[in-house]
Amino acid sequence: MEVSEPNVQGRVSPLKRTRSPVSRIKDYLFPNSGKDSTQLVELTITEQESKIDQLRTYLEELGHPLETLHLERLLEGNAWNVMEVADYCEDLIEAEDGIVSDIRKDVIMLGAENDRFTSCYIDSLMFAMFAKTRSFDGLLFIQPEGLNVRTLQSNLRLFVNRFRKGKHINAYMVKQLRECLFDCGWIGKDEYGNPTQEDASELFLFLSCLYELPYLPLGIHLFHGGSKDPNDERVITERLIQVAIPGDPHDETPVSLEEVLITHFHDNVVSGIKRFSSDGIEQTEMPVSAWQVLKLLPFYSASNEQGEKINAVESHFPTNHLILPLVLKRYGYNDQSQPFRIKKKIYIPPSVNFNSFVSSDAADEQCHCGVDIQYRLKLRSAVCHYGESPTHGHYKGYTLDDEQDRWYRLDDLDGEQVREFSTLQDMTLLFSEFSRHGYLLFYELQRIHPGVVEEELAIEHDYYVAQNLQFVEFLDGKNNHCAIQ
Repeated sequence: MEVSEPNVQGRVSPLKRTRSPVSRIKDYLFPNSGKDSTQLVELTITEQESKIDQLRTYLEELGHPLETLHLERLLEGNAWNVMEVADYCEDLIEAEDGIVSDIRKDVIMLGAENDRFTSCYIDSLMFAMFAKTRSFDGLLFIQPEGLNVRTLQSNLRLFVNRFRKGKHINAYMVKQLRECLFDCGWIGKDEYGNPTQEDASELFLFLSCLYELPYLPLGIHLFHGGSKDPNDERVITERLIQVAIPGDPHDETPVSLEEVLITHFHDNVVSGIKRFSSDGIEQTEMPVSAWQVLKLLPFYSASNEQGEKINAVESHFPTNHLILPLVLKRYGYNDQSQPFRIKKKIYIPPSVNFNSFVSSDAADEQCHCGVDIQYRLKLRSAVCHYGESPTHGHYKGYTLDDEQDRWYRLDDLDGEQVREFSTLQDMTLLFSEFSRHGYLLFYELQRIHPGVVEEELAIEHDYYVAQNLQFVEFLDGKNNHCAIQ
């Protein structure tokens, strides 16, 4: 049997299926042998049998019959709601067949339900990566080896499709996704098998490695007083860039994200490297301190510095939609090795002039008029964290609908799980929230024609006003009461 798998441009490629539809759907619905926890619903035996028969008939018409035991377990896990389970099965079959839904403007997103008060790191990350951007859709199209990895990928597609279709993701679906993560090696439970809260950035790295997200190449340049060495200029690769917050961690004076980036890319001192130094007579190898400068090469790389290559198709991760994931290291450790939160506010702008952080040698891009292309980072989505360490507290996801110029927040513990932000006051509150709790930031690297810079600035005028209001509040110390509920 063959079906077609669309890629991010809408083209299709053959995807071979060697197992029966019944076997496949059973794998996705029941990835482990343990009995799922059920929601207690008072039904008579006759009522249960009627609902089982209804679901059986529906799935048989779809060509995916299941045994009575599996039908019963599925209904138990979803409060015996036949319509909800049937809709879930149809979406799951689409996801298993490699279908990924488009992002639709007219859809009102309903969000995801928290599973046992520990799944917010999953829900918020998925929302930030996929709800309103297709930059990571390539992770859903690569054809990985291994049944467990393919099963997880299908459940990821299910999650993404329900976000984009405006359908609710209940705790049962979140639980199924988490079970698939465990089957692929994710460490997200304690010694008793209970699910635990984990770091959203570590989950991002886990998925990036599992589904071969391309690498971000960074050029390293070392400046020192010793003799020049070939290792003074080399390329490293990252999938996630972790940036430290400059200054005293106990000093709460606000800093801007630009300051954070300057410190990370341009203001690092490396000590203890060995280089030859000459006294005029002979050369002696000795440890020296060096000034380290990092420059981004503005494209994805299919291999890292160790020579390991990925199988991702270039069209799945186009360079013109390159995302720079940044993690703000908001946590430190005291003398007793106990974690503490750095409470310094960080001014998070919707866009950053990134020219000075891009390698001029690698860029070498000009517009048709011969003027160099400008580089800018545009904030596409974010994950905020509330708590004293990344594995405790609560995560919320945020994403930008760029066409409609509005932001959306997912809070899986809120009754109104998805909330929209579009007014100037909303934006001020939103970016104030980012300044205090922004943890994982997804910026898109954009190439800007010099002639349209003024037009771009005019379009983003409201954002800049909101930012300026926010930053003035920081300096005056008047924004402590400002919070998004």
